[in-house]
This record gives sequence, C-alpha cells and structure tokens, in this order.
Amino acid sequence: MIHILKTEIGDVPCVVRLLNWEPYKPAYISGAPENCYEASGGHGDWEVWVDDERAKWLEDDMSAKDIEKLEDQLFYMMEGR
Repeated sequence: MIHILKTEIGDVPCVVRLLNWEPYKPAYISGAPENCYEASGGHGDWEVWVDDERAKWLEDDMSAKDIEKLEDQLFYMMEGR
C-alpha cells in the first residue's frame, strides 16, 4: 500500500509517495548485557511528485535539512510520535 503525504519542499507544493515502511522497534535489553538490541526501522522508500509527475529533479535538489524534515514528517505520519 502506498501512503501519501502532502507537503512542501522549499517553496514547492508536492506529494510524497511512501512506497514501503519498516516499522520502528525501540532499543531494548533482554536479561544479560550481551542481549542488547539497538533500535531499528522507522524508515521507508519514498518518491516526490509534483502535478502528478515524478519530480526527480526536486529530490536531487533537496538539502540534508529538507530530507531530515521530510523523513521526520513521514515518521510522525506512520508511527504517530
């Protein structure tokens, strides 16, 4: 199932299509210290679309800050935190 997020990148209104999502699993310890497990998941593959067309040019122009903001929005949408 593809999930849709309406957002803006820079000043460009767009739609982000989330193609898949790996659910977030928090870090935990189960008994002895050697049974420590790091947090995992909480991310997925996405594409940016503008006016019903894939906007690869916009994806390529995204700064690290733009990507972090977008991935935070996707995380909140999927995990509710």
